[in-house]
Amino acid sequence: PSTIELLDAPPMGGLRPAVEVLFASLARCGGSRRVGVLLTGMGADGADGLLQLRTSGGYALAQNEASCAVYCMPRAAVERGAVDEVLPPEQIARRLEAMVGRARAAR
Repeated sequence: PSTIELLDAPPMGGLRPAVEVLFASLARCGGSRRVGVLLTGMGADGADGLLQLRTSGGYALAQNEASCAVYCMPRAAVERGAVDEVLPPEQIARRLEAMVGRARAAR
């Protein structure tokens, strides 16, 4: 099993922690059982990493504009073509539940 490790690394794009690092790391893990979710936030943190995740076979979700306090991060990902689905948070939760349920049933 894979683990997540928090590092005391220099800021990335002026941010620490940066979700960019997490998504890029997931992209390097390979396999289709990886999902990235990008929610409301300022700037473009996560957009490039989410694109890497998606192009490496992972699945990418982003919060829709209507439900965001700040749509910058999800918008940046959508504009890069990094997102498979754009949904409000409650639908993101249901989508994740369905994906996990299918993965468990396939075992």
